[in-house]
Amino acid sequence: MMKPNEPERLTLGRFKKIFEDEKGLTTRNFYVGEGYGVTRQAIDSARKFIANGDPFVLEDMRVGVITEGEAHVMIGLKPYHVTRGTMVFANRNTIVQFQKLSPDCNLTGVMVHDTLFRQLVHDTGARAFDPHVQVWVKALDETEMAVFIGLIRLLTSCSTSLAQAHDLLKDQVASILHFYQYLYEADAHEASQSGHTREQEIFDRFISLVNETKGTQRQLAYYADKLCLTQRYVGTVVKHVSGVSAKEWIDRSAITNIKVMLHQRGLSVTEVADRMMFPTASFFCKYFKRLTGMTPMGYKGS
Repeated sequence: MMKPNEPERLTLGRFKKIFEDEKGLTTRNFYVGEGYGVTRQAIDSARKFIANGDPFVLEDMRVGVITEGEAHVMIGLKPYHVTRGTMVFANRNTIVQFQKLSPDCNLTGVMVHDTLFRQLVHDTGARAFDPHVQVWVKALDETEMAVFIGLIRLLTSCSTSLAQAHDLLKDQVASILHFYQYLYEADAHEASQSGHTREQEIFDRFISLVNETKGTQRQLAYYADKLCLTQRYVGTVVKHVSGVSAKEWIDRSAITNIKVMLHQRGLSVTEVADRMMFPTASFFCKYFKRLTGMTPMGYKGS
């Protein structure tokens, strides 16, 4: 069991433990192999893990499709309403926070450890696998959904019956990743035809930088400089594309990462303030309370 106040990190090992604790599940519905995990009932078995609404970190890359129900969830700072047929790609170290989850919500998908992920896609040069693509979400049609579910079922079946056929299993994991790549590129092509790619690209790069800094850089000037653009232009584009100000995106990143760190065993409020590069612990406490309505110590003990 995870110790109190330890940060929630959903690793392959943690994933396996969650499923093993669910006695009603069988290996037909999940499997953890060499560098990957595959499941047909991800949310059912992880419901206790995610139901408290606290943010947690996805330590490995993963791609999945909602097969039933719906959820309101924050993924990599952005809020999403995911329903049946929604595909979600989340890169490693993405922070996720479930806000509302229907009783029947479920997901089928695969998680891939970074070592295997690099082996499978290192030489593609595809934008879909660019490290700056933190999150990608798309509503699939029935045919696309059927193909993805079929690939997951095949990988699950072969994993349990051909566990020693490592090259074959790696090829099947790769086929799932490349199906995601196909969908990503088709979506990117459609977006390019609409003429909105320049602003969307700036916004995506901005969000990627915000995720990279984890809220330690809280001035828009920092991001404008990295993007080689003016603060005013970046602020205008971010607001136009997302409907949310650049400052709010930055604050969301800071607060989400602070919450993860406050649950980390052994870290004091002062240490969190230092890691988040606040000038003083007092300033940090005021910042956190202004945006959350709680003191850091109050949140840490909740």
